[in-house]
Amino acid sequence: MLKIAASDNEYYNTSGELKFFIVDDSMAPMIEKGSILIVDKSIQEPGRILVLVHDGKIIARKVRRLADGGFEIIPDNPEYPSYRAEIIHPLGAVIATARIAF
Repeated sequence: MLKIAASDNEYYNTSGELKFFIVDDSMAPMIEKGSILIVDKSIQEPGRILVLVHDGKIIARKVRRLADGGFEIIPDNPEYPSYRAEIIHPLGAVIATARIAF
C-alpha cells in the first residue's frame, strides 16, 4: 500500500509526476518499505510497475496483460499473492525510487 508523499496540493507537480511513500513490503526486495516512488502519469501501459487504485487503496505492482484481456497484478514479495483483475485504474508508472537514510 502507498501513502501520498505530501499534502494533496504538493504531491503533484507541473511535470506530470506523482510522489508516494511505500508503507508495506509487498514490492520488496525490488522496492523496500519506506521508499519514495516517482510516478509518471503519462505512462500507464501494463508490462511495468504501475501505481493503481484497487479496492479503495493505492498500490504499486507489476502488471501483466493476459491473453484474454484481463490483467495479472503481481507483487514482488512472494508472501503476497498475485491476483487477476478485469479492469485496472492506473495512476502512472514508477520511473524512479529513492530511500532516505537517517
